[in-house]
Amino acid sequence: MYVLGVTGGIGAGKSTVAARLATRGARVLDADQIVAALYEGGDLPALIERRFGAGVRSPDGSVDRAALAAAVFRDPAARLDLEQIVHPAVRQEVESRLAAWRQEGFGGIAIVDAALLVESEYEYPLDALLVVTAREDVRLARLQARGVAQEEARRRMAAQASEEERRARADFVVSNDGTLDDLDRELDGILTKLGRDDAS
Repeated sequence: MYVLGVTGGIGAGKSTVAARLATRGARVLDADQIVAALYEGGDLPALIERRFGAGVRSPDGSVDRAALAAAVFRDPAARLDLEQIVHPAVRQEVESRLAAWRQEGFGGIAIVDAALLVESEYEYPLDALLVVTAREDVRLARLQARGVAQEEARRRMAAQASEEERRARADFVVSNDGTLDDLDRELDGILTKLGRDDAS
């Protein structure tokens, strides 16, 4: 099994890249989905409440993501505290699922789709890192299409690693400014470099 991290700035299209590789047989671990599941119950909501207060929990005990976002996005120190709580739990879940796939004999490409692979101090067990890039105007347009105001979009972009920092860590860089056909050609080129006809 080959473990490929896929990351990129918000709006760059990392999840689109992961989805296109999934159509070629890759298996995808989506960090956002893992976080959402961890926020539903178990130990993590209690740890988050201990740091950020009862206002970040819903009546059912899960994490209120909107309230938590309001508490951390404008406060770099709070955001770092949250990452130090969440990232180890996500990494543990990723490692557990990768181990299960290995045990069942999967020999294809396993994708770890995560926004903060460059920023996180908790390294994931990757064989390579693929960074998805897109021009700032393209990213802003995508975020606005999702209903994110331009000022908020710029703030979220500024909170992440710079394009230079991501590129410096990348084994592969994919530009996602064009069409899906353009993107597919770039991904096929990467699979060729890896000596694979597909990702299965």
